[in-house]
Amino acid sequence: MDIRAVYLAGVTWSTIFGLSFLVTKTALAAFSPFELLFLRFTLATLALAVLVLTGRIKPRFRGKPKGTLVL
Repeated sequence: MDIRAVYLAGVTWSTIFGLSFLVTKTALAAFSPFELLFLRFTLATLALAVLVLTGRIKPRFRGKPKGTLVL
């Protein structure tokens, strides 16, 4: 593996991780912590739903407890 790719990945990860604190601080000024959690989980659910509906990912449920998923 190219050492430059490793450094680039590290810098990218650190940048995203650091910026998440700034975004969270700003968001907490506008929303309560529970509202922010709700928004984050809603956005994640919508993003995954879009990926499933467009066929980009295919969930596999074989051998998994479906009752827990329904809850």
